[in-house]
Amino acid sequence: MFNSRLRTIKASSDPELAAGQWEQLCQACEKDSPTFIAELRKKREHHLAFLRYPEPVRRTFSTANAVEAVNGQLEIMRRNNGGYLSSTDNLKPRLGIPVERVENRRWSRVAVSVSSALAQLNAMFVARFESQT
Repeated sequence: MFNSRLRTIKASSDPELAAGQWEQLCQACEKDSPTFIAELRKKREHHLAFLRYPEPVRRTFSTANAVEAVNGQLEIMRRNNGGYLSSTDNLKPRLGIPVERVENRRWSRVAVSVSSALAQLNAMFVARFESQT
């Protein structure tokens, strides 16, 4: 029940509606998991921050898949080196090569979902900093 309602919240087009649904979800689950729900309520803004962005990039912003993929590759490298990297002199070239490959190949192109919303993201960025001055 929790996951299906959370998917509905993530699919919401209105951040205000999603905030209301978030609170309803918290109320529905509070009796069973009060500590967990208290933490969710404290971090509501963080969990729903992606809703302020254009729809094409929301899915990208609401997951940590890219970070987890990089960390997974680093973990594989660590295991392949006997469980540790002996020194920073050893670490730099061993991490530098895979990171360079990712930067020059996979991350050298802008994702389609991001490129379609790039103008909106730039406008949001400019508006955010113009309002602070």
